[in-house]
Amino acid sequence: MKILFILILIIHIPTIYPEELDTISVLQVIKTLVKNQEKVNLSYDATATITFHTIEGDTKSVRRVYSRYFVDKGRIIKGIRLNTENKRKSPTDFPRYKENDILPLFSPLSWDAIPYYHFYYQKDTTINGNECMTVKYFPIKRSKDLSFGYVWISKKDTDLVALEMTASIPFTFTEYFTMKMYYIKLDSVWVPDEINTELLINFLGIYKRIVTFDQKVIKRYIK
Repeated sequence: MKILFILILIIHIPTIYPEELDTISVLQVIKTLVKNQEKVNLSYDATATITFHTIEGDTKSVRRVYSRYFVDKGRIIKGIRLNTENKRKSPTDFPRYKENDILPLFSPLSWDAIPYYHFYYQKDTTINGNECMTVKYFPIKRSKDLSFGYVWISKKDTDLVALEMTASIPFTFTEYFTMKMYYIKLDSVWVPDEINTELLINFLGIYKRIVTFDQKVIKRYIK
């Protein structure tokens, strides 16, 4: 009888594997991530290389810019162009974005955006030495105003390690853009470190260009 009782216990004890994370659990992880990102308040300087390619892949022009960005509660609220490659310019404000329209565009990681997306656990992986949970996301209802992609979340402190978004930009000649952001940990918070963006521009079929935007943070000013 004792042996049978032990066998019954063993049979009925469930083993929880990562792939069995349900939608509610993943959603809670995403909400914790957003809450942690609200701790990020800083400004940073970054260099960016903007390259225009033909559809065939030939390089047509390259431009390098130096800019400063301001982050409030994890949100990039303002950018200032400091100078270009060969010509110094007086600081020029980038257009101000509303809370849901700030860089990165179409991010699912805000309290307003979360209700519009499905989030699903995919697998565990490692990015730059950080053990991460990979979460796939896509819109509940198809919309040009929303993106789809992946979120990589630190398993150690449930914060943002990387984010990849793909979307089209409504009312523009941009057929699609893909943006991938990498973060590093500073003073117990994860902050932007590298941003890579690719856009396909199509102006009535007459002018087509693939534009890559590679940005690297070179200095941070923690508030």
